[in-house]
Amino acid sequence: FAKRKNGILKKANELSILCDIDIVLLMFSPTGKAAICCGTRSSMEEVIAKFSQVTPQERTKRKFESLENLKKTFQKLDHDVNIREFIASSKDSAGSDF
Repeated sequence: FAKRKNGILKKANELSILCDIDIVLLMFSPTGKAAICCGTRSSMEEVIAKFSQVTPQERTKRKFESLENLKKTFQKLDHDVNIREFIASSKDSAGSDF
């Protein structure tokens, strides 16, 4: 973690700048110490407030749309993807919303 932390924080900041997006990255080291990266567009409080205003239904809808786009990308690459299995496995392994 110590070797990768600064690189991950730098990439998060670059992503925020290059994509002109609001971003907050919160990581915990194996010892429990927090590392936080906030993009340049908004404060952490503003990003959290925006996220909290999105309903669970809207988060689910956005996640499904993202998975559908991923499925289309896989199909373009000539891979067969069962989206329902993919969603089920992502719920089991990730446990987070977009």
